[in-house]
Amino acid sequence: MYVPLEVEFRNVPRARGLERLLKEKMRKITPLCNTINRCQVIVEKHDLDKEKDNPYSVKIQIGFSNKEDIVVFQKPADNKIDDNLYTVVSNAFESMKSNIIHGIE
Repeated sequence: MYVPLEVEFRNVPRARGLERLLKEKMRKITPLCNTINRCQVIVEKHDLDKEKDNPYSVKIQIGFSNKEDIVVFQKPADNKIDDNLYTVVSNAFESMKSNIIHGIE
């Protein structure tokens, strides 16, 4: 089933590899629930101390036709200092996957 994926990049250059990763992660989530009807992702790089903080955050909001949206926000403080953006995106989608699975049970 096709689910529209809206992506917003804030202070992060648009990269094909990153867009491909987002689409791949979404394709793995859509089979978990047949009522998913939209997905919005915000990928952001914050101006933080690079020696102390990971600068990336990812917010994912998935909408359903029959229940409330689920939102996952992977904040910079949730990430290891050396996690790259691809790892942060993957971690956020893993959290979303877990929330969807537990919401179905």
